[in-house]
Amino acid sequence: MDVREPPEWFGTGLVKEALPVPRGVLEFTVGDQLDLDRRVVLYCSNGYRAALAGSTMMDLGFSAVLNGGSFEALVDAGIDIEDAAKVSRSQNLKEQPRRKRTNRGSSGPP
Repeated sequence: MDVREPPEWFGTGLVKEALPVPRGVLEFTVGDQLDLDRRVVLYCSNGYRAALAGSTMMDLGFSAVLNGGSFEALVDAGIDIEDAAKVSRSQNLKEQPRRKRTNRGSSGPP
């Protein structure tokens, strides 16, 4: 998952098959869209937003969240990159299978 801002995606591209979700909208986007047990690797321009996003996702109940670090480090490691303008609509979070909500640790009604 790429947690950089859209101008960063379109300036450099995305890791192939990454879900582009800006850090600023993460809480409002992924909570109802991804399975809580799905392994998620986060990255950004330097790893700091990825770390913050990982903490947020753990707070939301995700159990397998990894910080992939910086986009540049991933590129240097040889990971495949794709043009952000060509990212398939099927990679849009809104089209991912919905997960069932659980009431993990909440004291309020389900």
